[in-house]
Amino acid sequence: MSTPTLTESNKSDDRLHSGAGAAVVEDKASRHAWETLLWTSLGVFMAFLDATILFAAFPNIRRSFPAVSASDLSWVLNAYSVVYAAMLVPAGRLADRVGRRRMFLLGVTVFILASLACGISPTPLTLVAARVLQAIGGAMLMPASLALVLHAFPRRKWAIAVSLWTAVGALAAAVGPSAGAVLIQLGGWRWAFFVNLPVGILALVKSRARLDESRDQKVQEWPDIGGIVLLVLGVALLALDIVKSAVWNRTILAVCAGAGILFLAWFVNRSRKVAEPALNISLFGAANFRYANAASMIFSAAFTAMFLGSVLFLTSVWGYDTTRAGLAMTPGPLVVIAVAPLAGRLAGRFGQRPLLLIGGIAFGIGFFVRSVATSSTPHNLTEWLRW
Repeated sequence: MSTPTLTESNKSDDRLHSGAGAAVVEDKASRHAWETLLWTSLGVFMAFLDATILFAAFPNIRRSFPAVSASDLSWVLNAYSVVYAAMLVPAGRLADRVGRRRMFLLGVTVFILASLACGISPTPLTLVAARVLQAIGGAMLMPASLALVLHAFPRRKWAIAVSLWTAVGALAAAVGPSAGAVLIQLGGWRWAFFVNLPVGILALVKSRARLDESRDQKVQEWPDIGGIVLLVLGVALLALDIVKSAVWNRTILAVCAGAGILFLAWFVNRSRKVAEPALNISLFGAANFRYANAASMIFSAAFTAMFLGSVLFLTSVWGYDTTRAGLAMTPGPLVVIAVAPLAGRLAGRFGQRPLLLIGGIAFGIGFFVRSVATSSTPHNLTEWLRW
């Protein structure tokens, strides 16, 4: 056996050192990816936490403004939903153009300031206006946070990164009703917004220090501002038509609905022509995209109605205080956290369609049974928790 020459030994050492160096670089990259997931998820947690706590706070807000009708006060919820939905896709495209880190930090900042404005609002009108600002901040930080996570992780780990990122919403839904109910019971509904401040400030400070900037060089155009305005007007008018259906006469309702449909039709026509539309209408040419979005819209509407309806039922019909109502709502989101990882593995093995069908049917059956089997007398274990 021949002994290695000096040159061969040096090459071997070089390979050893380069391998070790690659391992160190990969390890550092992995640590950075997990830090990116941690601090961006904290901002996402703040946004989801605010939404779930606000459902628990809504009865207290109504008591603070007894002269305002429930339909008018519902715009504390509706204004956020309408603006957030209209801004989400354009904000994501804008983040690709100007920088995801910059957009995420700006979104967190806007959300913090808007939360403070909500907490000190003296009137329902100023509260609704502050909620609009919150929606803009939420729409800015949400897609930017996911884009930062995907940029930090290698493609082979995208599935686990996205599943953990989405689990943050379920965690906020589990913590929000119970923890938020305790805060509201002790300090009033304004703490539903003040609780965002420490969470948001921590996310802002850590994200400034830890996140790397990234952009999509292919995105050159600015999102269509006119399309965003049309979408907001159209959806807002239809929502207004629904909440005022019991108050306005048929003529006013018809005019409001017609104007909303007209703005939405104008939005669709405009989106087909501009270079960077607020929403890419051509995507709806794919059947899977249409059906998936229809299912998502129905589920989101039902889920939101379930949260708000549950709080109102538990406090108004069963006479629960805010804390007890929040605790009664907590088990559902906890089940989501437990089931989500298993569902992800099953989807990877059998595909998403069977789980969507089974999940949708189970969700619908649960809603139906609760509506017919829940009595006006409190039976938490046998009637509420079971369904």
